[in-house]
Amino acid sequence: MKLTITSVPAKHGQVALTRFVVGKAPAALRSSAASASASVEARTASTLTDARRSLQRGTGRSWEASATGSQRITLRWAHPARITAVQVYGSPVASGAAASGTISFHDGSSVSMLPVAGSEAGPTTIAFPVRTVSSLAVTLTPRGQERLQLREVAAFAPGTLPPASAATGGRSIRTTSRTAASCSGASAAASSTLRLVCPSTGTAVRGATVIAVAAPSSSTVTAEAVLASGRTSVVATTTAVRGTARLVFDATRLPGGPVVLRVNAGGAKRPLYVQLVNRSRSVHRAATSQAAKGRTLVFDDEFSTPLSVSANGAGAKYAATKPASWGNSEFGDAVFSDPAKDPQNISVVDGQYLRIRTSPLAAGEKDPAGWGRRSRGGIVSSASVPGGGFGAQYGYFEARMLAPASPGTWPAFWMMSSDFLKNSQSGANSEVDAVELYGQDSSYSCHSWHDWRGVAGRKAGRVDCVHALPDWAMTWHTYGVAISKSGVKYYIDGRLVSTGTRPANTNDPFYFMLDLSLGGGWPVDLTGVGGTADLYVDYVRVYV
Repeated sequence: MKLTITSVPAKHGQVALTRFVVGKAPAALRSSAASASASVEARTASTLTDARRSLQRGTGRSWEASATGSQRITLRWAHPARITAVQVYGSPVASGAAASGTISFHDGSSVSMLPVAGSEAGPTTIAFPVRTVSSLAVTLTPRGQERLQLREVAAFAPGTLPPASAATGGRSIRTTSRTAASCSGASAAASSTLRLVCPSTGTAVRGATVIAVAAPSSSTVTAEAVLASGRTSVVATTTAVRGTARLVFDATRLPGGPVVLRVNAGGAKRPLYVQLVNRSRSVHRAATSQAAKGRTLVFDDEFSTPLSVSANGAGAKYAATKPASWGNSEFGDAVFSDPAKDPQNISVVDGQYLRIRTSPLAAGEKDPAGWGRRSRGGIVSSASVPGGGFGAQYGYFEARMLAPASPGTWPAFWMMSSDFLKNSQSGANSEVDAVELYGQDSSYSCHSWHDWRGVAGRKAGRVDCVHALPDWAMTWHTYGVAISKSGVKYYIDGRLVSTGTRPANTNDPFYFMLDLSLGGGWPVDLTGVGGTADLYVDYVRVYV
């Protein structure tokens, strides 16, 4: 099937947005980022056909192939147009399995796509460096003998962000930080391991604040924090009495939003990191880092609206799993939460941040995978199962995070190549880790890439653990990675900290994941924080 869509250019020879929506009459579409508009002209016959294939008007607002096999949709412009993303809604009929796809440009170059599934899975969006084109073709090949169903194809100009899926089948999750109850500092058993007595992890505080910590008796106990000025300072000092240290500090000196206090005591084995939410000040939202300057924004989530997520990504913006060609997958020493059952572990909190929490399983609850895990964590992925979601070729991926540092916490921001969704079992796939953080030691961060030969093991890779920050757990940092034809570059707070040679699948689009797992090769001990630790994400942005 070959469908040709002709666009009438807007002012200055630019097409702000070209979209073909099956079943709708031609209409003027307006870019949200510019005042220019483009008139889109499309054939609306009941059958669209060429010499080999045809799509016929199906049920609802969709077209359906009259035969199995590959189908092709071509978009043509009367004058060359600058575009940076293509979005497709479609699926094979009946089975719901995903179709593989390729975007081919008039100059002979091409970009592979994430698998394309049905509208219930949401759109499949592929971003790429800005290019000027006179035409492009989207070729979709269903798996097996399914027939293709197609609802929408769109091409987006720079400055126009492709829309994400509406949460029709997933959960829209938001929570509010619980206000801290009175913390009297009741006596606790003295221990060489510092332990938070009250308030609990992630609770909200304001003004004069008290925290109580179990500590070695008669030891001097201090609490340090990053002030609103950006300077790290001791904010409270006391002596432990009968095994308890009662620390009093002024929260108005600290930034608004999630904050961390690093508690030290003479004779203690390691510091205790206390995570709270400060309501004494307004929240300062971060600007783009220097590493993103000069790039084109193609994905942006500020986590200011309820989180759209489902177990496999169906009907939602994110999937709460590591998507693979065989379905949902997991790793690590924490069960990944199903948003339908555990909405508190993955949510937008206070209308400002993504919070991924690790906490103990409920009494009597068992690990559904049978691995014997006793904690729950969480993950969000921009790709879905069996298809749909967002990926970018030659992208710069960046997230601003405040990560926990308790023994065994393992937060990460990382990417997988699109081939992992097509042939995880036998194909060669690439993983790029913008950052992996290990709560066992918050003085270093790890940045890596791996080429995986299916499930048989790793073919090649490089891991670089660097001491770029004195203590990453004390405050917010941006972590980014640029994936290019020549290799990968890793950034912290906009500063280059590591480089890597070229992974095998660099030319493929990559999708991203944010997670808080446990383990990663280290023993897990969250008794100091009552079994609960939080990863906060201010934003995730992707540029090309």
